[in-house]
Amino acid sequence: MNLHNKAVINLEKDPIASILCYVDLLNPLLKKYNFVPQEFLRGSREAFRQINLAIGSKELRSYANGFVPSSPVNDLLKISVSPKIYDACLTAQKVSSDIMAQTTLVKCEVMESELKSVKIKILEEGDVDGPPEAAVADDKPLSPPASMGTTNFYRGATEQVLAKYPAGALAAIVDVQFTAKEFYVSSMPTGEDVHHERVTHQVWTFVGHLSGDLDWVASQFRFVNTGPL
Repeated sequence: MNLHNKAVINLEKDPIASILCYVDLLNPLLKKYNFVPQEFLRGSREAFRQINLAIGSKELRSYANGFVPSSPVNDLLKISVSPKIYDACLTAQKVSSDIMAQTTLVKCEVMESELKSVKIKILEEGDVDGPPEAAVADDKPLSPPASMGTTNFYRGATEQVLAKYPAGALAAIVDVQFTAKEFYVSSMPTGEDVHHERVTHQVWTFVGHLSGDLDWVASQFRFVNTGPL
């Protein structure tokens, strides 16, 4: 109830998932390495906001299309998200430059956030050899693992990040669900700016080297439900 009252888990919305997440948080290794769920959630909210604003910015579109040689927004994304997400963002901005009405995200407000799962894994030699090309090309969202002993769960974007850690490292894989309101401006060919907004629900996976330099990376995300843009 303490975690529920501090809005870390949501017992009313999804009691089973919340109880399972609570069990995850009882892992003594999380306490040993000073993982504080309230602090993590606060940090993940700000990361969610900044990364979304960067992905939907004019600055990234300019960089992706070669109009500017460098960009602080691009630098932020390179260190904040997995290579798979980063490449997808640049590709999307190149495509958007050909669309008659270019849309920019100008504001992002996190309305709610909650932990969905907190898993840890000690990486073995077979886990850090890097994902096969076929796995990296798989764009399907990952499902919760049946067992943390299998490496199949990490195929794709999350495994790209895990593969950078040394064997024996303790990795944390944290799923967070966000509800946010996004504000957009679309620049029309007529010169008119059209303002619109939507509410979006997303689950993000954050990966961190718990036993080393804990620099969290957003390895993947998926839309649960969202309104029209």
